[in-house]
Amino acid sequence: MDSAVLGVVGTLVGVVAGGVGTYMTAVRTTAKTLRAQTENTLRQLDAAHAQKLQDMQAPAYESAIAAIKHRRDAREHQLSPVRWDKLTESVIRSTLNDYSPPNWYESQSRLDLYASKPVLEANKAANEAHERVLDLSREMVDLREAVEAAEPTDGEARTSLGVKHSALFKRIKEAMREAAVADTHVIELMRTGVTALRFPDLWGWCLVSGGWSRSGCMLIAVA
Repeated sequence: MDSAVLGVVGTLVGVVAGGVGTYMTAVRTTAKTLRAQTENTLRQLDAAHAQKLQDMQAPAYESAIAAIKHRRDAREHQLSPVRWDKLTESVIRSTLNDYSPPNWYESQSRLDLYASKPVLEANKAANEAHERVLDLSREMVDLREAVEAAEPTDGEARTSLGVKHSALFKRIKEAMREAAVADTHVIELMRTGVTALRFPDLWGWCLVSGGWSRSGCMLIAVA
C-alpha cells in the first residue's frame, strides 16, 4: 500500500474515531441531563407529598389534642377521690358533658394516616396507659361489690378485702399518674409539630440557635 493510500486510510480512521468520540460524549451528556431532570422531578414530587402531608397533619393533631384532653379531664374527675361541694361538682360535670369532643375514632384514624412516627408511638403509649386505668377501675368496682356482699360478721374476710382495696387504690393512683404523663407527652409532641408547621422557618432557626433557643422557642410553642 503506497503512502497516498495510507494517508487516506489514516484520515478516515481519524474521522471515524472522532465521530464516535463526539457521539459518546453526546450520549453521556444526554444521560447526565436526563438523570438530573429525573432527580429534580423526584425531589419536586417528594416536596409536594411532604407539603400535602403537612397540610393534613396540623388539623389531625389539633383534633387529637382536643380529644385526648377531654378524655384526660373526664378520667381524672371520675376517678378522683376528692369531691367538691355539690354546686362545683355540678359545674364540672356539666362542663365535661356539654362539650362535644372530636369523634375519638375519627381523630385516631387521622393520626394513623398523617402523624409522625414519634407521635404514633407516644399516642399508642398514652392509649395503653389509659386502658390500664380502666382495667384497674373495673377491678375496683368488682372489689367493692365483694366488700358489700361480705357478711358483716366475717371480720377476717372484710379485713382481707380491705387490704386488697387499699393496695388496688394505690395502683390506680399510680396508673392515673402514668396516664397523665403519657397524655402530656403526646400532646406536647403534637403541639411542637403544629408549631413547626405554622412557623417552619422560624422554628428551624430556633432549633439550631444558641442561647435564645430555650426561651424563644418556648414563646413560639405557645403562640
